Amino acid sequence: MAAKKSTGIKPTMVKFGGGIGAVRALPKAKGERPAVIILHERYGIDQHTKDLTVKLAQAGFVGLAPDLFHRFTGDRKAVLRGEQRVDLTDDGALADLNAAVEYLKRLPSVNASRIGIIGVCQSGRQSLLWPANRTDIAGAVVLYGAIGGREWQSNELRPTPVEELVAKV
Repeated sequence: MAAKKSTGIKPTMVKFGGGIGAVRALPKAKGERPAVIILHERYGIDQHTKDLTVKLAQAGFVGLAPDLFHRFTGDRKAVLRGEQRVDLTDDGALADLNAAVEYLKRLPSVNASRIGIIGVCQSGRQSLLWPANRTDIAGAVVLYGAIGGREWQSNELRPTPVEELVAKV
């Protein structure tokens, strides 16, 4: 379902942290607002991700969806079609999330003590990684991320077992 167009809230592309692209949507309400970092699915930033940032803004949050695949140099259209996967490293994802938080904290419209994160599907692990490594998180949600399978298994890209991440949160 597409986000309602009648609210006048439109997602915009922004860059931060040395070139990380992101979709941002701002609420109509004035003053400091809580923010939510929404992490995209395995397809990268698609229309669904853009719609989620708008829905967050409609609910009064600053929505930010960083492109976790910005280091990927392969066929982005194949990723969008679900024909190719991009594996994320914990170190890379944490660096991107730290840059996203610092970007949000600099926005006058963001209450820096009220920043949360939602990981959708493939990025569910990353929504646990961030609060397991930082103390300035207001909330974390894993949205239909499976506990099992390749995103959750420890390996050289993701060395910390998910059980340890959960215990730290």
